[in-house]
Amino acid sequence: MHDFSLSPRYAVFYLSPYVLDMPVLIQEGRTLQEALRWEPERGSQLLIVWRDSGAEAATIPVGQRYCLHLINCFEADQRLMVDVIEYDRPLYDQYQVVPDLFTAVSAGQPVRFVVDMKRHEVRERWELDYHLAPDFPSIDPRRVTQPYRDVWILGMSATGRRGRKFFDQLVHADWEEATAGDIYQAPPLHYLGGEPIFISDPGEQTTGVIMCQIFDAAHLTSAFALFDA
Repeated sequence: MHDFSLSPRYAVFYLSPYVLDMPVLIQEGRTLQEALRWEPERGSQLLIVWRDSGAEAATIPVGQRYCLHLINCFEADQRLMVDVIEYDRPLYDQYQVVPDLFTAVSAGQPVRFVVDMKRHEVRERWELDYHLAPDFPSIDPRRVTQPYRDVWILGMSATGRRGRKFFDQLVHADWEEATAGDIYQAPPLHYLGGEPIFISDPGEQTTGVIMCQIFDAAHLTSAFALFDA
């Protein structure tokens, strides 16, 4: 597991069926990548534990997909909202060999699981309408563990096409509108790096700026781009 998320009472882990074969790693001396196996038939699960004790509160099956990053969790009326980025398959093999990155990256999307904590089951599953390999989600840090509507994500416009590619879109998604239609497209040969960062306006609770690194591959220069959140 690479990531997890917190709500006021729970810690939530998305368990993907991505298996690390320790004998391959230790006894055979092979690489970490060679020791990883994708076994979707095992299924994926949400492991939910109590924050105060670490004891298991629930383990809930959620299909056969892969999650690298969670977005946020919050609670409402005995329900736990778990927001994640789900992919069809793992991403680690897409990080090699430099410079041929993301040559066959799979589609993905932001997903919300509405978990009934009394029945220990997923009652609803929502998807936002953006599938171009989204990753590195960011929210207003004041809304962590709290209800929220806005999330900013990086995406790749060339998803679905063979060949190396990288993040060139900044996406503003809205859970209440169930859409991800506000998209900044970087110019050709410009790429976005690192997580978009929300910088709040200290004098206004509903406004802020998104900061993101941008790389100009034609001129080999970098800058910080600022966007009205």
